[in-house]
Amino acid sequence: MESGEEGEAEGFPTPQELWDRTFAVENAWRDSFAANPYPDKSGSWQIRFYQEIAVKRVLEAITSGRNRILLTLATGTGKTSIAFQIIWKLFQSRWNLSGEPSRRPRILFLADRNNLADQAFNDFTAFAAFEENALARIEPDDLRKKGRVPTKEAADDPEGPKARPTKTRIKLGDGKERSIQHMLVTSFWHPDGRPISSQQFIELLYGQLPEFVKDEAELRQLWS
Repeated sequence: MESGEEGEAEGFPTPQELWDRTFAVENAWRDSFAANPYPDKSGSWQIRFYQEIAVKRVLEAITSGRNRILLTLATGTGKTSIAFQIIWKLFQSRWNLSGEPSRRPRILFLADRNNLADQAFNDFTAFAAFEENALARIEPDDLRKKGRVPTKEAADDPEGPKARPTKTRIKLGDGKERSIQHMLVTSFWHPDGRPISSQQFIELLYGQLPEFVKDEAELRQLWS
């Protein structure tokens, strides 16, 4: 295969023989990347052929020692999914700058707009491949406050850890699982239909409370 010379073949080579001929020089990282299959969202997603080519070319560049790689694709080709598959291979193979598979890498995914960052985070979590604590959404306020990309746990923050949006996992009738991110917002409204503050709501509530109960004893009985 290296010389390109033509000739008659005695038989079709096996997949392993083709692999050995294509990659005659051993590379531990390449073998490790190939040993980790692509996540498929419980069978509901399959990598497209050009996406797989893009992933493989990036990983081949990494195995050859290149540390600056530019990957360009057209709009709608699934660049976020491609990025996820590359990150997944690196993460599962424990690739890192030391050259030894001693620990999993820390990977920073940058986006120039919040909606793109949210889209990437939701797409990454939709694959349900990483552990829950393996992904973290870094908010712009964190960068402004620290002046750099946070590298420690939120517990080191003097204001305490920030609550992450709650995610609910549901299993559909076809057996596929999906995660739903939701949040609760409390608002207060006057009986005439206008919005009011929480303080106005409390004042309004306790101002009318004597109309509902006769005395403190009855109130305690209702609440007990």
